[in-house]
Amino acid sequence: GVGETTLALKFCHDKEVKDIFQEKIFFVAVSRKPDLKLILKDIIESLRGIQLPDLQSDERAFCYLEMWLKQTSVNRPVLMVLDDV
Repeated sequence: GVGETTLALKFCHDKEVKDIFQEKIFFVAVSRKPDLKLILKDIIESLRGIQLPDLQSDERAFCYLEMWLKQTSVNRPVLMVLDDV
């Protein structure tokens, strides 16, 4: 690559960005063949104290992610960086 990951990480650690998103910055590595269940698992496990529900399909994982993002972004916006897409 040409440093996209480094640039994205630098952006996430920028003071102005941190002031806006605070603890709601998520950096997730995605493979060329993404598995939504694994991506969601990585996101949820990066949070403390949240149990991952049993997600048996990508559709169910997407619905849970959508619900979680709506609840999480009520008081503050969420920044989710998907790397290696």
